[in-house]
Amino acid sequence: MPATTHHALALFAIVALLSAAIAPRYARAQCAAAALPIAPIAPTETTAPVLVTLPSPSVTTAPRLAASEAPAPAEVVAAAEPIIVFGASPCATTPAVVVQQSVVVNVGPAQSPPRAMSSPEPTAEPAPTPFEPAVALEFGGLGERADFGGLGFTFDGPDGVAAVVRALRVDPSGTGDAHVILGGVSIAVSGRPQPWLRGPELRLSLGSGSFDGRTLTPAGAPNDVSLALGSVLVFRLEGAFGVQHSFGPLGFFALGRIGWGAYFVSARTQEARLGDLGEETLSAHRAELGTTVGVSLLLGGVWRLEAAWRRTFTGATGDGLLLGLSAELPADE
Repeated sequence: MPATTHHALALFAIVALLSAAIAPRYARAQCAAAALPIAPIAPTETTAPVLVTLPSPSVTTAPRLAASEAPAPAEVVAAAEPIIVFGASPCATTPAVVVQQSVVVNVGPAQSPPRAMSSPEPTAEPAPTPFEPAVALEFGGLGERADFGGLGFTFDGPDGVAAVVRALRVDPSGTGDAHVILGGVSIAVSGRPQPWLRGPELRLSLGSGSFDGRTLTPAGAPNDVSLALGSVLVFRLEGAFGVQHSFGPLGFFALGRIGWGAYFVSARTQEARLGDLGEETLSAHRAELGTTVGVSLLLGGVWRLEAAWRRTFTGATGDGLLLGLSAELPADE
């Protein structure tokens, strides 16, 4: 081989050795100037690449919100091809670095998947309270306009009555007005065997009023004899049966009734020549038929307020109003 070639090869080897010795020192000097940590790398170390992801500016498509209102964004990272690859470097803490750029796209608030639509569960209606047979006790007051005409009153104790009127029958219609306003009290006990059935009902009532001294001359009596009618007392014992229906706390009922009435009227006998012959009692009694229709209001618990319109077709006929307070108690108690 020519000497020139030997000289060239020797020169190349010297330059290579110098480059290998100077290059690391030069790189370290640059790292020191940049205040970067220097990690010497042994020639025998295995260099495994490390992936570093650098976020790029976000692309925002949702409207901006205040910091306290902004929900956590959903991020989509799109990886790109590596753009820079460095081998072992004395400035790095790892043998080799692969820099890869990623794109973060802000697609607005994270949305959870839609929930499956489900029909609401039907609300179970409370079971109706089973009906329990009951017994009602009632106490009330009544008012009535009764007509005593045509009843044919007689004297209670004819032996003590003046002979001139002892056998007479007295019709209050002779006064010109046989109507009397009665007021009184009433008590009743009634069954409630079914929700729609009311009765049997047993009622006892007592009422009073007055003819206010209205006078009449009884049929068959001498013209100089007269009677002045005074106070009136009425006893009634009735039985009734009917139907009822309730709409919540409000109830309606209708009854047919049959009863017996006893009527008593005080009367003073006067004779033109003898004057006042004393006070006696006239009495009459009759069977009564009538109807009752009314409404009741549940006050709470077992208590009900009742109002009823009464009409009587026989006996002392007339119309009346009954107001009462009743307590419905279970029949098995």
